[in-house]
Amino acid sequence: MEITRKIAEFVAKTNFDNLPTEAVDATKRAILDTMGVAFAGSAEPASKIITSFVKKFECKPVCGVIMGKIRTSSPNAALANGTMAHTLDYDDTCAGLQGHPSVPLFPAVMALGEEFGCSGKEIITAYVLGVEVWSKIASNMPMLHLKGWHPTAALGTMGAAAAAAKLLKLDVEKTMMALGLAGSQAAGVGQNFGTMTKPFHAGNAARSGIVAAMLIKDGFTAAKDILEGPMGFPLAFSFDGHQKMDVVKMAENLGDPYAVISPGINVKLFPTCGYTHRAIEALIHLVQEYSFKPDNIESIDCQVPPRAVKILYRSEPNTGLEGKFSMHFCLAVALNDSKVGLAQVNDEKVKDPVIKELERKVRLRSYPDADEGETGWNRPDVVTVKLKNGSEYCYGVVKAKGSASNPLTWSELLEKYYECGRLVLDDRNLGRIVELIGSLEELRNIKELMGIATGISERL
Repeated sequence: MEITRKIAEFVAKTNFDNLPTEAVDATKRAILDTMGVAFAGSAEPASKIITSFVKKFECKPVCGVIMGKIRTSSPNAALANGTMAHTLDYDDTCAGLQGHPSVPLFPAVMALGEEFGCSGKEIITAYVLGVEVWSKIASNMPMLHLKGWHPTAALGTMGAAAAAAKLLKLDVEKTMMALGLAGSQAAGVGQNFGTMTKPFHAGNAARSGIVAAMLIKDGFTAAKDILEGPMGFPLAFSFDGHQKMDVVKMAENLGDPYAVISPGINVKLFPTCGYTHRAIEALIHLVQEYSFKPDNIESIDCQVPPRAVKILYRSEPNTGLEGKFSMHFCLAVALNDSKVGLAQVNDEKVKDPVIKELERKVRLRSYPDADEGETGWNRPDVVTVKLKNGSEYCYGVVKAKGSASNPLTWSELLEKYYECGRLVLDDRNLGRIVELIGSLEELRNIKELMGIATGISERL
């Protein structure tokens, strides 16, 4: 049962020419979206701290830190860029991954691409393979959120290692060991949601994937059976010592279809935890449809999957970061402002007495007939608003706007990108980045792209 070997062979042998056009297009959209949210995130306190942290170390200056105007080592650049890309929680998700694909993968492939002069085709291929490996592992694992793990951190490390192994041109044997070393770096605890440590998880996963591939390339050793071994990665994250998982399925149907195509990448319309989006959309629909005012509200009932209740446990957040993981706060803001954007999710809004009062009217609960591990993606999150006059209004959303099955149009994606990017760059430089990412497969290297993104060499 050579599961790790089969996956490593797929990574080592797949090249750009093997990728369908849909996978290439999905990757470029994901990279553009992640670049935008990283621009917006670069101004956040966590990003300033992590940039200052990596600046302290004397490293080979080969990779840029987004809007940091500095170059550092590829592991340190990946740490900083991954952290800032996730700090607003505005980055993409994927149902098959249990988490956020781009924030470990984007910084890993861009850092290595910059250091080793990789072509756009190589970067796209590595990203697609990172998502694919991550998806196949995650789809056959238990829901890590339910036991307190952060899947983006734990599983993202494996995806980043696969992508890094591809860019470093590791052979099958070394790719197997890169996954083995990545498995021993996989970590991230959900209790840190709502703090700067959650985005650090993403950056650390990107860094860990690079470190794993680099060390193995230099002769370091690790297990070659990290997935099927008797003390391997799946067992370590099982919920008891004998839980059965069909590890064989992790190596089945690789690239058929690619995970970037199906289940696909979900782009966020709101800078909050993805588990809040369907309910936010449902409530905004009700507000626009019936024009009721916050003063008229008696209660707001919200039914969601058990996993969402587990993650969104902060009923009375105290900071903007905590508010991103509070359904109570998100629905209070959606009701009061009819919008949940960058301007709404901050410390000031969290402390607003009007919002606090509305939070207390929100009831968050699981579907009455739900199983503990149910994701709920195939049935709606349901919001019911009861007015003081006794009237009730109910609406449910199954596929939030921006999800892979209800995607943003290209113009909507650009609108989000420019809104984020204008916080740090002018339209001319932002537009040039759109051009470069749009033709990424034609680029011989990403020097100009990262020069603009890091603020080191803006377009004149």
